[in-house]
Amino acid sequence: MTGYGHGESTTEDHQYRVEIRAVNHRYLDVKIRLPQGWLALEEGVKKEIKQIINRGHLDVTIALQGGTAAPQEAVFDWDLVRSIQTQLSRLPSEGEKRLTPAQWLALPGVWSIKENLAHPEEHRTPMVAAVRAALTSLQQSRIQEGRVLQEELEAYQAQLRECMGKMVTRTPKVEKEYRNRIEKRLAEELGDYELDRSRLVTEVALLVERADISEELTRLRSHVDQFAKQMNAGSPVGRRLDFLVQEMNREVNTIGSKANDAELGELVVEAKSILEKMREQVQNIE
Repeated sequence: MTGYGHGESTTEDHQYRVEIRAVNHRYLDVKIRLPQGWLALEEGVKKEIKQIINRGHLDVTIALQGGTAAPQEAVFDWDLVRSIQTQLSRLPSEGEKRLTPAQWLALPGVWSIKENLAHPEEHRTPMVAAVRAALTSLQQSRIQEGRVLQEELEAYQAQLRECMGKMVTRTPKVEKEYRNRIEKRLAEELGDYELDRSRLVTEVALLVERADISEELTRLRSHVDQFAKQMNAGSPVGRRLDFLVQEMNREVNTIGSKANDAELGELVVEAKSILEKMREQVQNIE
């Protein structure tokens, strides 16, 4: 599920700011940006996140803001400086052997800026407080989106149940029409040839049974009921709902292959369209 959360924590010397952006993902994938030198704190941040979030791609940014600025120091790589000077001394006498300060500063790797940050562990407690506040904010955002998704999925379920009701109403008529077509076709083919009536009835019943979709409709109804139940389970159900949609789609496909009827065929297309919309939305649910 998508969402955004932010949290802050302040100490006497520093202000910690955490931003979390979440987008849909099949599994939990966390990317964390920490201040320089704080890599040791990354696992602690992931642990806090895993206690709250189960699925999604999360971009987490943690930064120091306000408070006392961390002292900075220019650090020169003197070994590299001496090596460059040695190489310059080997140039032909006609060449320039001295570099200006600006030229030295422009050389890559000669110098860098070092921030004299406190030990990472000194930042852990206030940083975790900011992370937890951001997670709370993110969850509130995701809950709001979840309510919208639930309303949409409930509407799709109602449409699917209506479609199933039409299938149930149409099924007996299809069986009767199918039986009549078979008997008529046999009468046309055989003409005056007399058949064992009981044998004919048995064979026609077997053919009609192969086209019967009552079992598929029963299983489909069961899956829809399970879907509705899981929607209110109050725990992460995204993968379970995804599985149920696949099973519903499987039953609808079987109905389409067995039902030799134009009206049922239209209802199958309608049901598959509804299930595709449900599948797309289920991908957004944790």
